[in-house]
Amino acid sequence: MATRSSDVETGLERGCSATGLNEETTLDSDNRLVAITVPGHPLSMGDYRHTLHHWLRWQHQKECYFVVGDLQLRLLDNTCEDVSESALSRVVDLLAAGVEPGAATLVLESKVSELSELQLLFSGSVSRSWLERAARLENDKESISWAEASVSLLRAASILGLRASRVFAKDETISSLELSRQIARRFNHLYGREDDFESNAEAAIKKLGKKTGKLYKELRKAYRSHGDGDALETARALVQEQSNLTLSDQERLLGYLEGTGVAILSEPDRMDDYSDAANEAPHPELAADHPLFLIPMLAKPEQIDKKVRKIPTDPARAHATDAGNPDHCEVWRLHEEYTLEEARSEIESQCRAGSLGCAECKRRVSDRLAEVFEPMRLKAERYQQDRELVLGLIADAAEESRNDIRPTLDAVRSALDLDYR
Repeated sequence: MATRSSDVETGLERGCSATGLNEETTLDSDNRLVAITVPGHPLSMGDYRHTLHHWLRWQHQKECYFVVGDLQLRLLDNTCEDVSESALSRVVDLLAAGVEPGAATLVLESKVSELSELQLLFSGSVSRSWLERAARLENDKESISWAEASVSLLRAASILGLRASRVFAKDETISSLELSRQIARRFNHLYGREDDFESNAEAAIKKLGKKTGKLYKELRKAYRSHGDGDALETARALVQEQSNLTLSDQERLLGYLEGTGVAILSEPDRMDDYSDAANEAPHPELAADHPLFLIPMLAKPEQIDKKVRKIPTDPARAHATDAGNPDHCEVWRLHEEYTLEEARSEIESQCRAGSLGCAECKRRVSDRLAEVFEPMRLKAERYQQDRELVLGLIADAAEESRNDIRPTLDAVRSALDLDYR
């Protein structure tokens, strides 16, 4: 959100217009969350429990954008013959899982050309080594293609273009989040210059009011004099809470915390603790080898049963009447996630006593999973039967996304002297 020094000593002295922001514009982006998902494979029950469940809990509390990376899929897989169908299937998956178009925005990358333009414009502010490092971490390999590096930059363009305050970053998107922060710092340093910046920033401090202005100065001094990171984060939050500030003044104050330039691009943070939503207690994350990842999220009951029957149980239990140990059983991990507590306690006792066979145990958890996920499957079928509805939702979301990204794109184009006004 704020500027930081870098090893490149250059920039544009273009006055207030360098920000590309209207003095009368106000914006609260501290409430904005972004998540990115790449299609190409059906989502599993594990994906729902591990990721989607957390996203959905925030959509009524924050401004959420769920980006479906169809361009990423195209770049990463030259042999894929059904990119559009894969992307539409992922949109249906998200809608079936509970994404509400009126509460959250589904962004299909290829429908929002502004993202690709930002990707191109940011390429001048990023080094090849940054892209390769992010791509190596995302793909877990040393040899990186240009397409893979481009995907990292495209993800960063989505994060920065939507002015995300926080990003749902797990697995492959963590490095893209860090890349977006690097790009924001570099871009702000190169182009976030403004004539009379310090006097304008001091004038903006006065608009905070006497008490808040004094606190801002104290926090700024604590960070700049003593390197107090907590003071910096508190000051950032303080600025973002001021609804009476214009966007230009907000950007000045964020930049003034760390340097002498306007923060054109905001540095997003990672959404570390998903448990804050609705005051829910933290829920342990799933291990990568959890059996839920083996079962498609929208599987029919007979498909669920078939998958569960292949999951191994306690290897020491040779006969149905042998005493079992749930701690050594993969099927028990499914019960732990979705079987109700009373039924789970009964199953555990019967297993340990040797009075419940593995086949019956699997049937019970299959029935329970079918019960939990059946509403999603039926909802998905309705969307699959009404393609025009899905396409209409995508078109509406694309228009909304373009409107949301346009101020950022205008600011970037103006900073690069490409606005031609």
